[in-house]
Amino acid sequence: MRALRANLSGLTRFNGSSMPLKVNVVTNYTCNLDCAYCNVKDLDKSTMPTLETLHMIDQLSKLGMRQIHFIGGEPLLRKDLEELLTCCKQQGIVTAVHSNGLLLQKMAVQVLDSIDIFYTCLNGPRGVHESSRGKGTFDPTVAAIKLMKSHKAMVVADMIISQNNCEQKTIDYVLTLAKELNFAVNFQPVFEHGLVNIHGNKLGNLVMLDHQLQSTFRYILHYPDHTHIFNSKKYLTDMATRGATQFKRCYMGILSCVIDPQGYVSRCYKYIHHHRNINGRLMGWREAIEQIQLTDCRTCLYTTHIEDNYTFIPRVENTGTGENEYP
Repeated sequence: MRALRANLSGLTRFNGSSMPLKVNVVTNYTCNLDCAYCNVKDLDKSTMPTLETLHMIDQLSKLGMRQIHFIGGEPLLRKDLEELLTCCKQQGIVTAVHSNGLLLQKMAVQVLDSIDIFYTCLNGPRGVHESSRGKGTFDPTVAAIKLMKSHKAMVVADMIISQNNCEQKTIDYVLTLAKELNFAVNFQPVFEHGLVNIHGNKLGNLVMLDHQLQSTFRYILHYPDHTHIFNSKKYLTDMATRGATQFKRCYMGILSCVIDPQGYVSRCYKYIHHHRNINGRLMGWREAIEQIQLTDCRTCLYTTHIEDNYTFIPRVENTGTGENEYP
């Protein structure tokens, strides 16, 4: 499951109204880490109550949602996460949890068994990883990967690529470990969006220059074994040849959307704080999602959004001009 894989019968919004097949739910802006490239702790800590969140899941399911991603902050800090996951499983929704994994050993078995896809972060060997994620985070991350594999979840480790860990030996280490433990690696360049670098210039010494970005992804593209590389070859090729992927039109908002802890709905992470007039709790979830407009953004470094666009490129109807709006 490299990106969004679902029955396309639910995707009908090209001629008016439909619901995204995948919804990214930001469960909370609290976290037990302070990563070098993230400012999520600076954000408002208020969240929707459990009953409202369960109602949201129920409504989104009825509207056609087939896959939900719980992200944070740290989702495992939500005390009601088991209830949210159980609600999803009862309705046949594919669940993904994005977590640093440090709290995973304390979770009930029911929680672990309700996670279909487990995303975590592994940025290199111990010293490199802990320089960006914090001291004492490497062993719990590896333990979390092993634990979720034992519970039959698909495990994906994001490797956040920056100037500090783009060396070939670091990439080799992560891919070797992925082969040993049988998980996938998603190579994600560090970049600024709604949850990162909100104040100041925190990413200044981390963001790679164009030539570094292209060189790094050329190495990954030509790596001899792609078995444990989560990214598609099209994505790797684009990153290796032109850096930020360029679209004639991005369909975030149709393919997926983001809902923040207070119920505000936006098309993607880049715009998560822009749509303060669209709130599903206040206006209803169908009405809120139908308010989302396609972005005019043409370039992107966020792997998941790029891959979702790739997935649906052959499926999109013509625009009426006789030409497809995708690249």
